[in-house]
Amino acid sequence: MSDNTWDGNVATLPKDYVQTLLGMLDKNDVLAVRLGLTGKGIRPNYQLIHIDNSVTAMNGANHKKFENVEEFDISRISEPLTRCDITKMLLNG
Repeated sequence: MSDNTWDGNVATLPKDYVQTLLGMLDKNDVLAVRLGLTGKGIRPNYQLIHIDNSVTAMNGANHKKFENVEEFDISRISEPLTRCDITKMLLNG
């Protein structure tokens, strides 16, 4: 990976992005998110992991569902992150 690739630290993301991401985790049917790691960490695309283990791919720029995309390349996304995981990252920097 190049030096310009985001390291997955949620604390470096824009606050408005993180607030919307946390709002997605507040939905009753969402357990966790997996964040894309291929960009520069400005507004990464992500997956919502639902309680039935289904996955919804989301566009990080507008937080809308990607059409015709079920999942991302598993080697290029984070481990599942819960609301608690993200909060810890934000607190610890």
